[in-house]
Amino acid sequence: MNLELFKLAWKSPREAVHYVNKNNFSKYWFVLFLAGFGNVIFSNIDDKTFEITWLQVLVSVILAIPSVWLGAIIAGFFTHFIAKWFFKGTGTFKEMRKGYYVSLLPYVIATPVALIYVILSKVAAFNLEYFVLFMSLLIVVIGIVTLVLEVIVISEVEKLSIGRSIGVIIVMIIFGIILVFFIVFIVASILLLIGFGS
Repeated sequence: MNLELFKLAWKSPREAVHYVNKNNFSKYWFVLFLAGFGNVIFSNIDDKTFEITWLQVLVSVILAIPSVWLGAIIAGFFTHFIAKWFFKGTGTFKEMRKGYYVSLLPYVIATPVALIYVILSKVAAFNLEYFVLFMSLLIVVIGIVTLVLEVIVISEVEKLSIGRSIGVIIVMIIFGIILVFFIVFIVASILLLIGFGS
């Protein structure tokens, strides 16, 4: 059970970026499995009932590694593109993709908390409202730490200042908002056309 990468990410995120780029996936797959599991299982918790089934736990296990891998590919591609073309970044897509693994590591902390919640929700006779509140606050903290790590990863991979790396994140957010509005516009237009046609 190799948690070296997880420990390194807290001590020196920049060194952790070099670690993932110098070593094969097999060297740190378990810690990324934990990160992916923590991320997926939290997204599977029902927003209204706060319930999670054992089937959802199994799905979280199956999707743990694929979610990390696919998320790193998508995020790495857009981040590298924006860093290169808008901020003169000098990294590579591969370095950015693997660097993104580091920014996902805080979700390792979510894994034991999520498992405790799953077990308590099945056996506890008391209200888990306060535990749910704790989990919600934990996810907010994890999100903030993830964002900070993401800025450091961009800075290290693309050889940019922290200010420019934050700029990359801002541009990504702006592009994301534009993309969402564009998709909503297209879907609404199609629905209107179907409505007029019928």
